[in-house]
Amino acid sequence: VFVLTVLTTSPSVWLGGLPTRTGEEIQRPIQAEAPFSYFPVNYLEEWEKKRAREHTRVFVYEPAVRHDRIERIERVLESAEELNPGSHLATAFAEVDEQLEEWSPEELEILADLADDERFRNGTRAVLERLYNNTLIASITDAARYRANTGNRRVVQPEQSEFLGEDMRITVWRDETDIELSNLLRRELGAVITDRIDTSKTADFPDSPHGQVAMRLLMLGVASNLTFDEEASKRHYDSFPPPRPVNVERGTLLAPQPVQAGGESPATTYPHALTNEESHLLTAYSQALRKVNTAKFAAQVLFVFIAFMIISFFVMKFSRELGFNSNTILILALPVLLALMLGRLFLLLAGNGGEYAGYAFPAGVIGILGVLLLDVRLAILLVTWGCLLFGLEANLEYEFVIVGLFGGYAAVAALYNFRERREVLYAGLLIGLTNAATISILQFIGDSELDPVTAAVIGALSGIMCSLISFAVLPVFEVAFRITTDMRLLELCGLQHPLLKRMEEVAPGTLQHTLNVAKLAESGASVIGVNYLLVRAGCYFHDIGKMAKPEYFTENQLTSEDKKRHNDLKPQMSTLIIKNHVKEGIELAKQHNLPPVVTAFIAEHHGTTLIEYFHRKAQSQFHDGTLKEPVRQDDYRYPGPKPQSIETALVMLADTVEATATAKLSGRTVREDDIQQIVRNAITHKFNDGQFDDCNLTLRDLNLIRESFIKTLRSRFHSRIDYPGTKRDDRPDRPSKRPKTQSDAFKTTQSEGDEDTQRLRQIATTG
Repeated sequence: VFVLTVLTTSPSVWLGGLPTRTGEEIQRPIQAEAPFSYFPVNYLEEWEKKRAREHTRVFVYEPAVRHDRIERIERVLESAEELNPGSHLATAFAEVDEQLEEWSPEELEILADLADDERFRNGTRAVLERLYNNTLIASITDAARYRANTGNRRVVQPEQSEFLGEDMRITVWRDETDIELSNLLRRELGAVITDRIDTSKTADFPDSPHGQVAMRLLMLGVASNLTFDEEASKRHYDSFPPPRPVNVERGTLLAPQPVQAGGESPATTYPHALTNEESHLLTAYSQALRKVNTAKFAAQVLFVFIAFMIISFFVMKFSRELGFNSNTILILALPVLLALMLGRLFLLLAGNGGEYAGYAFPAGVIGILGVLLLDVRLAILLVTWGCLLFGLEANLEYEFVIVGLFGGYAAVAALYNFRERREVLYAGLLIGLTNAATISILQFIGDSELDPVTAAVIGALSGIMCSLISFAVLPVFEVAFRITTDMRLLELCGLQHPLLKRMEEVAPGTLQHTLNVAKLAESGASVIGVNYLLVRAGCYFHDIGKMAKPEYFTENQLTSEDKKRHNDLKPQMSTLIIKNHVKEGIELAKQHNLPPVVTAFIAEHHGTTLIEYFHRKAQSQFHDGTLKEPVRQDDYRYPGPKPQSIETALVMLADTVEATATAKLSGRTVREDDIQQIVRNAITHKFNDGQFDDCNLTLRDLNLIRESFIKTLRSRFHSRIDYPGTKRDDRPDRPSKRPKTQSDAFKTTQSEGDEDTQRLRQIATTG
């Protein structure tokens, strides 16, 4: 129930997907219902390229490389100068620098020869210093990175933060055979050779064998002094200024986009095919709206949870008789769910005209079903929460909630004292009038742009629809949950039921007794505020079991033979026949599918009352020796149970009072004291016998019932004038001259347990 309520009330669940594909058609303008941000078409791709191109690359310059490499060359030359004549050159040079092991003996001899020339040694140093002063040397990859972005690079020395070498050339260090570097060294060597190297040894020194050895020696003095700092560059990459999205305010037109040229108005012809820009914008809006709707959905779940908690608290606190079970939960929830689902259906069907659909919300269905299935208090509570939950469906539209509340309350008010089936139709008319009036007033107050006539007509039709829907679904509730509604009770109270018609044929006296009991019980139900329809139905069917043997009950004994039915029977047998009408009545009720709440009257209207007349008769026979076995009181009590509800207890009292009053007051002048005594004695006797121990009947209720019974009996046994030619015995204290049979006495005692055995015998033997 909770999940269904959440899914029904949450607008985000029912939102259709927005068109986002290029070329897809839309039928109406689309505006932003919530603010959001987005990046224009290809903006992120361009920004990513810009970041990759313009972020700062950090390189580390190592000045120590220059010193180490020049010192290496000088150490080789100094070692060559100190060599002894005739020494093994390869071994000697290998001890100085391991890379010299790869040189040929001829190259080593030339190197030893050049080492003797001080000007060569100075020239070599000058070439390397000039190289390192004007050139940054890096690997192929690092050199490519250095050249890629001349405006966004940073060259730092270890433990320093300064820019270096911004105007220096960059060269690539591959290996000793690097042609580019070799040519650079040759140019540098050629610039200094004229001044520092003895040219007498060769006319073209750079290209001579001596020059080639000198070039190879210089290559030993070259190494990378510039390296790429990947970690520092990554930090600059990550800290690159982020892209700035475009902010869109709520209500902004998303599609179709305004025509830019000349500031013209947007296209107004539909269907409109989405452009690439509109498609991109709606895609971003859909993603943002999904996040907003997720947050809203969570809030709506919390709202519905609070509603459930409040309703549960109210039911457990003030309607404990309902209990906590699946039937109770479904009966409480289904009317609200039905109305909410119908409201959702109207909103979906309305589409673009949804501004009127909220006025069709059938809150009256909740009110009608709430009264018929539950009670007025719960109906009001369910109407209130049903309308508040519909407010979620309708995006918190205040007017729809107010109209629903007024219509639902009108339904409860119309059926507060439900008596006839047609009152449900009257309730629908009242709901419609209330809706129309409320809508008109709100339209006037709010200065709405909607057509007030259309809105009022929709509200009026909604009210009529509520009564029709309630008529349609009420039998479903009755069958599915075995609920006896007031509507069902009205059907049972029409005196056209097959059982009642059969009773009229086979037991007319019992039927008349039943109607008299119903008259008494209804008056009592009105004063203590219980369901009078249930009381009436219970009265009509409480004695249907007497139809099995109607002639054994006083009200149906018409002939003298009938009146002697119990004379020849033992008290035990008469008691069994009398008690059997309860069992027979329950069987008939099951055969004719009477509701359980009505069947309860058959079993409980006598409770465990003692059948006093036959009990005393049995005791008398035991004392005079006619009966051999001791008399057990439990054998002369009805099987019960005792009344479990106020309604069945009320019918018990009405049955007793009616039988006693009929036996004692018919055919004589009735005094006020006689009526009061009969009613008082009946109530006192049942109370003292513990028949009301299992129901919630209070002393205040008993007092109100007593006054009601007295008033009803007073109107029934009112005094009449003596017509000419009739004879009446007006002496108030004398009993009626109409003879009473033993069966009459039996009827009196089994219904009321009235007076002592002596009086019962007097009545039984009269006539």
